[in-house]
Amino acid sequence: MLTLERFKLLLDSYGAGLDCWPEETRHDARVLLNTSRAARATLAEAQALDDAIQAATCEEHSQAWPPGEAAAALARLRSRVATRIDERELATGGARIGPGFLSSLRALLNPLHPGWGALLTGGVIAITAGLVLGLSYTSSPPPGDVLFVLEPAPLSIFSDSLR
Repeated sequence: MLTLERFKLLLDSYGAGLDCWPEETRHDARVLLNTSRAARATLAEAQALDDAIQAATCEEHSQAWPPGEAAAALARLRSRVATRIDERELATGGARIGPGFLSSLRALLNPLHPGWGALLTGGVIAITAGLVLGLSYTSSPPPGDVLFVLEPAPLSIFSDSLR
């Protein structure tokens, strides 16, 4: 059950549009609105405030920004906020997956990233070296007797005598 105090806090946080509220609180808010005159009055005040803010915002917005400039300013603002969040996360040592992490991951997985060139070059060198060593190695012919393979052979490293 939603109390009137909690209802007022949710109004302050999310505004008068119940569709913007968390899904788990919407039903309780509607029940409270059906049963409480004070809740309806509080919602009406919040709706009037939201309407005034919206009207003032639209008017100020049209006066302050030339056409098309608002979208660019919003993009710059979002970019700066994301950068500040990433800097704060790095400063506090907290690992957080966010927009900065995802853009870094996209850049790393890009096939034209400089790291991929170094990895590809190293791989080609390693494969070439393996092929050259494999082709240049000649093994001694196997003995004709199969039992010779099963007999243990002394290793010269472990023998007492020097040859």
